[in-house]
Amino acid sequence: MGISEENIFLMELQLLTSEAMKKHFQWENKDDDKSLFATAQLVFCSQVIESLMESEDCEESDFVDASDDCLQLQYSLLEEARAKNDRKMMIISLARIRIIKTIIRRLGNNERRNRWISGEFVIPPSY
Repeated sequence: MGISEENIFLMELQLLTSEAMKKHFQWENKDDDKSLFATAQLVFCSQVIESLMESEDCEESDFVDASDDCLQLQYSLLEEARAKNDRKMMIISLARIRIIKTIIRRLGNNERRNRWISGEFVIPPSY
């Protein structure tokens, strides 16, 4: 019996909604997990996108290199988790890889990436 993608994503969001995350945002209503989940997802996506968009002109070759670096880091974390037999970290790493691949796919298109950089999109562009 495998773990569904939805469950992996929820586990990732649960990690992001830890006490440290709540303290970081100084959440007034600590029981309001629904809005915290939504914020956590955007924070993670924006962190990934920031790391992918570090080059000033964001040439396609730079984007591909940054994408590879970002994924390679997560794959190395996954391998470490496998070596330690840490199931929780394996699931988290897989969820992060899935999210990063989605962002890369969406921003891999030059037009979408340029619209993102210009500020036309507030959240990661969808299909």
